Amino acid sequence: MNTYFYKQGYDNRIGQKLRPLYEGVELGQLISLRRCLIMCYLLAKKFKEPGSVALKTRRGIELADFSSQLQKKLGKEVHLITVTRPNAYGEYAPFTFVKDYDEFEKGAFKMK
Repeated sequence: MNTYFYKQGYDNRIGQKLRPLYEGVELGQLISLRRCLIMCYLLAKKFKEPGSVALKTRRGIELADFSSQLQKKLGKEVHLITVTRPNAYGEYAPFTFVKDYDEFEKGAFKMK
């Protein structure tokens, strides 16, 4: 838990709630939890239009800085969200997966 939360900018209450769950799970479940804490997808969507741009990335300061700066540039027309499973958000389908932040930014601006 320390690796994922300590000095990572998360509220301590999150770690306090997750610790009992983390300590009480089997190894296979731990691996899934670790993946969810590290990996995520950044999605860009212009509502009332089909599709979205998706980038598989890692949680952290780089993602937070990138998404907040990009959202300022995009304004309110295009929404950015971070999810762990894009398929759970059917309203964002079909997804156009990109490989890096530059490609994601270009795709998001094309929606504007």
